[in-house]
Amino acid sequence: MLDMSPAAITAADLPLEPEALQTFALEQNRLACVLWEQLEILQHQLAQLNRAGCGARSERLAGQAELFDATTDLPIPPDPAKVPVTGHTRRGRPALPKDLPRTRVAYDL
Repeated sequence: MLDMSPAAITAADLPLEPEALQTFALEQNRLACVLWEQLEILQHQLAQLNRAGCGARSERLAGQAELFDATTDLPIPPDPAKVPVTGHTRRGRPALPKDLPRTRVAYDL
């Protein structure tokens, strides 16, 4: 495993020689690439665990199929009691009277 020290690097810690600074930068870049690969692996593993823990495919327990082999007799529920209703009133605009004259209009399209 990598040495994951939490110490931050300051400007005073950087080397002054260009070759040493270039070597340091390349090492930091290599470390960043390794950490990025580890992050992608962990994200993939987390996605797999989420898929395995949720949904229909996650219900894989030993002996689970035998749970549905046994039949049980359930009692038939009684018929619901009939509730007498006196009447309903509709909301909104009342219906037009039946004795109004009605004519059909054909429109040209």
